Amino acid sequence: METLGAIQAEDIRGFRLATLLDPTTPEFPSNSKRKRGVRGILDNDQFTAFLDFYRAGFQALHHVDNGVLFFEEISYNGVCYGTHSSSHFRNSAILFHPHLTVRGADEMKAGIIEAIFEHRSGPTAGHEGHISEEYFLLVRQHNPINRSEFVDPYQRFGFAAGFLCEQTPACTRVISLSQVVSHFVLTPMEEIEAIHVLPIDRVSVTVVFIQNSRPSHLLIFS
Repeated sequence: METLGAIQAEDIRGFRLATLLDPTTPEFPSNSKRKRGVRGILDNDQFTAFLDFYRAGFQALHHVDNGVLFFEEISYNGVCYGTHSSSHFRNSAILFHPHLTVRGADEMKAGIIEAIFEHRSGPTAGHEGHISEEYFLLVRQHNPINRSEFVDPYQRFGFAAGFLCEQTPACTRVISLSQVVSHFVLTPMEEIEAIHVLPIDRVSVTVVFIQNSRPSHLLIFS
């Protein structure tokens, strides 16, 4: 049973559809016996990005400090995410919504997970409330290529073909787990100083094809 439990905690990358769609699936650090959280502090740049996250979401600033609990890997809604510097680096490339409120396909960004941390926040002085525990991702964001006289050759094939991003990160930001859309496969393209981003798993797209002169719809989970 212990072995089965360990297997269940490994990266399922969205392929166990029943678990993925189960709204009761909790978020948890994977296999806590092997990967315990490590207490630490966010450095100045990381803490600034964390405060920016709260301000951008128009959330009330509770008592926020830079003391956190770091994890190398976490499971959320049945999918595992890992930090780029750990042995779970294969799960560090993600597509995400940069904003908590805007959720359009054109708004998605590509990023690499630099850190995963749990933060405990409480009410400000003089106010009643409870202490909340939340998990966050510190992500190195790569923006789509936007160069004069350069056209991304993958764009004409649609979302499933992926797109090109600048090799150099544009910024580092903090996001919540609910902002993650999917993992992606990263292919370096050194000759043009870019990376190719190919979305995988946890992505559902509607494909329209013509059959007997009539359009049909096929829902694909990849």
